[in-house]
Amino acid sequence: MSFFAPPPRIETEVFTRLPDRYRKSRRSAWSDANRAGRPVDSFLEGPSFDRQGRLYVTDIPFGRVFRISAEGEWEQVAEYDGWPNGLKIHRDGRIFITDYKRGIMLLDPGSGQVTPFLETARSESFKGVNDLAFGPGGEMYFTDQGQTGLQDPTGRVYRLGTDGRLDLLIGTVPSPNGIVVALDASFLLVAVTRANQIWRLPLHADGSVTKASIFCHLHGGPSGPDGLALDAEGCLLVAHAGFGTVWRLSPRAEPLARIASCAGWSTTNLAFGGPEGRDLFITESETGSILRTTLEVPGLPLPPPRPLTARVACRGRERPLTVAVMTTQTRPKASLEGVASAGRALTLLSAFRKGDDAITLAELTARTGLVKTTIMRLAITMEAHGYLIRLADGSYRLGAELFRLGAVYQQSFRVEAHVMPALERLVAETSESASFYVRSGEHRLCLYRVDSPHRLRLHVRQGDMLPMDNSAIAHVLRMFGTVPLPPEAASTRVPLYTGGERDPHVAGMATPVFGPGESFAGALCLTGPVTRLTREAAGTASPILLQVAADLTRSLGGVFPTG
Repeated sequence: MSFFAPPPRIETEVFTRLPDRYRKSRRSAWSDANRAGRPVDSFLEGPSFDRQGRLYVTDIPFGRVFRISAEGEWEQVAEYDGWPNGLKIHRDGRIFITDYKRGIMLLDPGSGQVTPFLETARSESFKGVNDLAFGPGGEMYFTDQGQTGLQDPTGRVYRLGTDGRLDLLIGTVPSPNGIVVALDASFLLVAVTRANQIWRLPLHADGSVTKASIFCHLHGGPSGPDGLALDAEGCLLVAHAGFGTVWRLSPRAEPLARIASCAGWSTTNLAFGGPEGRDLFITESETGSILRTTLEVPGLPLPPPRPLTARVACRGRERPLTVAVMTTQTRPKASLEGVASAGRALTLLSAFRKGDDAITLAELTARTGLVKTTIMRLAITMEAHGYLIRLADGSYRLGAELFRLGAVYQQSFRVEAHVMPALERLVAETSESASFYVRSGEHRLCLYRVDSPHRLRLHVRQGDMLPMDNSAIAHVLRMFGTVPLPPEAASTRVPLYTGGERDPHVAGMATPVFGPGESFAGALCLTGPVTRLTREAAGTASPILLQVAADLTRSLGGVFPTG
């Protein structure tokens, strides 16, 4: 850290603190081992938000889990015989806990019951699991820290696959703590507390880890890096316990900001939340407080759920446990009907078109098919709420409330949340690698990518810059990214297909994707080996690619050309 000038300082505030009714300072077996026998009233960790915007935190020494409302009100969800540390909430609502004493646990937030999920590794106890993270495919990564450190560098990092396979990725870490997974699952970042370092662990297709390296050194202090989080720009946020700070580091480990505690020095963990995902919440365990600050860049969205399988130790034996995840496709839909008047109001708003200033009542009647009296009644209510303005001549103009909602939409809109499901759908239906490219000068940038399940595939990662060559991807970026569009764009049939243009072994097919106002958003593509993605195979995949591109265009607010 000393190689750089001090980064800008960002202040925090106390969002809420553990109420006194939950505080009773006393010794415990945990504090005897970890706080030199000093009595404690709590030690907060594991912040994580559920879908309702409620924050869950753990209290290690007393086996408690709390839930905090958006207004900062606390309620105790569970109290059990354990030392809960990390906590993550799956997209299906299940709550996983890394319990230092008991292994991986599951919490039922309704009943408060905590049950075993994974207590042993091949009948051997863990050292003391610490934190966990989910990969984009549903696999679980977790750290096994125990009392390891520079005196005993045998801390471990595990991966639990969706098939139930438990792999030891590395077993030579002096105190592995917080953990995050790259969006494309190409590497892990692990907080190594006692070494004051963040380690980078590359993940290979065969499941192995090689060339483990130091991503960054912290300057030091009485503790070290603890909880980790990634933001939407791929920057790493590090809770520096013992120094009262959260560091924001670039993907190249350059310190970009210091987020300073306004309370104690024990900043243990962090989570993004709030309506726009830009509020950072920090557990400060010295004072039992939750700190908050608002950042310009939101946090990284959670990956979509996948089935998880584990072996659960039960009365000395192990039995397989398969947990089925209810996806959005299988959830029963409520049989509710829409409100007709709301539909007519939305029809009225949709009648306004690009270039309109004010529209007369007669024109609104013609565009919507609604009778004048209905339009006038709807307009009275919509004018009262700021959605319409009635001018002196009786015509109507859109109101300022729509501008406000548009600004909210723009701030909350995340392209990634739309593109990644489209790429996953392409891979599921074609078994080839799917990517989304944008142009950056004379290069094409792979913005998002999902790899083919085949071992033989083109190895490109998110963030890779490739030349604007003669590939189908570059042709689409070059042609449709030009303003105004060249004449040949109107007659070009997409998707475009090329084989062996950049690499004699690689074939690709690409089609444009559009955003609001007929803007060009980028190129959606499939790539694979020329022996598999032949012209015949491309012809079969073509309607799939076009349909996904059309659906993605609509979700981005654009119009996909037909014909």
